[in-house]
Amino acid sequence: MSSRSASAIVALLAVLVCLPRGLAAQADVIRGRIIGPDSAAVERATVTVTSLNGSVSRSARTDRNGRYTITFPAADGDYFVNVAAIGFAAKRFQIKRTADQEILIANAKLAPAAQRLDAVNVRVERQRAARNDPTVDVSGS
Repeated sequence: MSSRSASAIVALLAVLVCLPRGLAAQADVIRGRIIGPDSAAVERATVTVTSLNGSVSRSARTDRNGRYTITFPAADGDYFVNVAAIGFAAKRFQIKRTADQEILIANAKLAPAAQRLDAVNVRVERQRAARNDPTVDVSGS
């Protein structure tokens, strides 16, 4: 590498270090924990985060501790969070960056969703064997 290209790299790094945070590339990291009504972690819940400005959606599933992480490269700072899990009512809420936060926390507590199913009526007619039917083998041989 020549001294000229080394000088250019050093100058570029100096400019990048001196840039205000708003001008540098910024990403929003959204983290949270999903729990149930008994404060136990909800595993495999689907968390979908949608940016308000670009309507870009990203999804993640919670781990066994109920935790998830979603990253948005273009930091809008204003998002809708949708949480869905089997056996629980869906939850939707909004999160906003209020200051120069790098990580946005979006925790949620889900309520149980009892589903009432329609009644099931099963009717089956059994076949009756005739006493004098020679094809019926009751002995099993």
